[in-house]
Amino acid sequence: YGGGGEKCALCAKTVYVAERAVAQDKIFHVACFRCKECNVKLTLSSWCMDPCGGLWCKPHFMQALKTSGGTLTIMRSSSFGRFGGGGEKCTRCNKTVYAAERVSAKDQVFHNTCFRCIECNIKLSPSNW
Repeated sequence: YGGGGEKCALCAKTVYVAERAVAQDKIFHVACFRCKECNVKLTLSSWCMDPCGGLWCKPHFMQALKTSGGTLTIMRSSSFGRFGGGGEKCTRCNKTVYAAERVSAKDQVFHNTCFRCIECNIKLSPSNW
């Protein structure tokens, strides 16, 4: 019975090819790929992910950003340290940020390539954020 293969980032059960969605290098069941606020089914062009891996529809993500004063609370899982990749984590993708690719704004750290508008994907600079 094994149950090997890739696991869903949300439910941790095996994901088979016919039910697979990939977002920010994470694997999900299509059925699990839903907004954590309203439970609407997301598409690969209509989703946002918070730093903790929670999925949101764009309207609820923007509402959460406004409610939190422009930044979502960032919580990091202690399990990341087990796999190496220590150091500062990018606010958007939660992967390690190295000095050559580091952008800092409002006490948050990003990869240069991740420092983009959530709605329109335009590249930002620390002065216009």
